[in-house]
Amino acid sequence: MAKAIRARDALMAAVIGDPQPPMPAFSAVDLGPFWRTFDDRAPVHLRGGLRMATVMLGIVLPRLLGHGRGLVGLSADDRDAVVQKAATLPLFSDLLEVAKLVGCFAYFSGPAVQDAARGRV
Repeated sequence: MAKAIRARDALMAAVIGDPQPPMPAFSAVDLGPFWRTFDDRAPVHLRGGLRMATVMLGIVLPRLLGHGRGLVGLSADDRDAVVQKAATLPLFSDLLEVAKLVGCFAYFSGPAVQDAARGRV
């Protein structure tokens, strides 16, 4: 289970990338509350789609592209290269869209991200 969570988090970080200030870094956002809600309330097809995206994009595709490991073990530049390649490949591009959707929901669920994006309300 922990390996799957690390793979999911590496995929989410790869699709969000490195936000520019004043937006907080993806790694600085506490995603625990989001993932608990997602696991409890997201439709089964979305949860399944994210699991498939995590396996295919986070574990399988990096190896198909010649990396000796999944996204977890890659540098930020190599993660980005895998994501960029995924966008050009049938099936992988669809899974990437699922990962982007969930990644944005996760990232923007953080109060610090909302404050930075909207300004203090």
